[in-house]
Amino acid sequence: MKSLSKTESAKVSELRRVSDSLESADLQIMYAAAGEMVALPYAFSLIPKAFALTHSDDATICRLAFRTLGQNVYGKYVSELFKGLAEINPAEREQVLQVIEERLKTRGSPDSPSEQDHWIEALDGLGREHQPTVFGILSTLNRKGANYVKKLLTENIGAVSLGSIQKISDFPRSTRNRFIRLLVKVSMDRRKELLPYILEIMDSSSIKYASPYLQSERWQERVKVAERVGYLGVSRASGIVMEVVADEDWRVKQALLENITLEKSKLTSVQKILEYMVKDSHARVRRAADRLILQLGTTQCVGSSLQNQRKRIQKSFRKQLLRAAPVNKDVDSQWLGVDVELQDPIPYMDEEEEGGEGMSLSDLKEPPKRDKAAADARKSLLGALMSAQKKARDEKPELPQVASVDDFDIGDPDLDPEERFLVALKALHHQEGKDVAIELLRAELASHGMDENEFNTTLEEFERNGIVYRSGEGTVSYVDIEL
Repeated sequence: MKSLSKTESAKVSELRRVSDSLESADLQIMYAAAGEMVALPYAFSLIPKAFALTHSDDATICRLAFRTLGQNVYGKYVSELFKGLAEINPAEREQVLQVIEERLKTRGSPDSPSEQDHWIEALDGLGREHQPTVFGILSTLNRKGANYVKKLLTENIGAVSLGSIQKISDFPRSTRNRFIRLLVKVSMDRRKELLPYILEIMDSSSIKYASPYLQSERWQERVKVAERVGYLGVSRASGIVMEVVADEDWRVKQALLENITLEKSKLTSVQKILEYMVKDSHARVRRAADRLILQLGTTQCVGSSLQNQRKRIQKSFRKQLLRAAPVNKDVDSQWLGVDVELQDPIPYMDEEEEGGEGMSLSDLKEPPKRDKAAADARKSLLGALMSAQKKARDEKPELPQVASVDDFDIGDPDLDPEERFLVALKALHHQEGKDVAIELLRAELASHGMDENEFNTTLEEFERNGIVYRSGEGTVSYVDIEL
């Protein structure tokens, strides 16, 4: 107790010394005391003193007094502080608000609902120029702060500044994801220019909420979504990733390929989308796919190794690798073990490469409006693949074939359940013929850890989407669609 009393006595003496020094006629002593006052973590007792100093004729003392209040005010003092802030210039007011934001984020927000109400009521009167910082403060005020922001996004999205969209990322993940879904819906109706800013706050768990923009009639908006999808990495070849792959515009698919962050992606998933892209009808998409394949030989994916990646891509994409190496000198290709000849300054282009290469004024104008049926069809990968089939040339390249059943790595740990199901089905198709007994498929997948419920759910989903079908009593086969 003696030790505690000594500590308290020392702190009180320090506060008294600072308070007395603020009254000094010596400016040097007064400025030093004002600086100490701002830094003190226990300056609550100096709040009245700081309020008095906000009326000082000395601009420096006045500024330091407001910052001290920003660090310490609570309860009834909150509204009094904001009344004073209304009298100073916006730049200094913003600095005080940033002090408050930092304080609440580091020391913690008030738990009392009434205390939170004090802050929200005070913040409500600030101008739009302070909105980003206000959003940052509101992110610390739990449900009450979130409800205030939700109401603003819903009822007055036009008043929300671009900088404030970035501050949505300060909210807890669950709240942030709800706001992102709301922003996508509201912005599509009223403020589409917000899309780039909304995409910037999306992560791998929330990028799926950008899916409605992939139904946009403007390819520019779909390109922005594709770029963000690629940047966040391809961990699964499903959902929004396959919506981008199925897009009818070559620029959207090219944007995905050119922006994929391999360090955040899974090799199996990247391979799956590349199987579609290397057969695309547009040469620019094929070349972007070729380049990405070459990069897989030098950039390691999640949970993989370069040795494994090189082995797998040489097995599946040898032709594309040899075609990409001469035209992508900035990507190391020595690991291929072949001499890459210099590209002719006037390259020869065969008929296959010329297809889809040109660009006309029609590429720059807005596409015609699509009806609802077409928009709904794009939501299905199967529908997109069938559309791609119609565009294919008379000489359609076949899907890569394997030499034996051993080439199917059903136990690959990188495979998700849907991918493992298809690999097992194709392996048994290769071994048994087109019709594969369901019980045989079930037993094969059970040996690789897939339980009964997961098997039935996956089979039903693939049947519903038209990827597999019951070819006979007790047998199943998969739909083989050429691109």
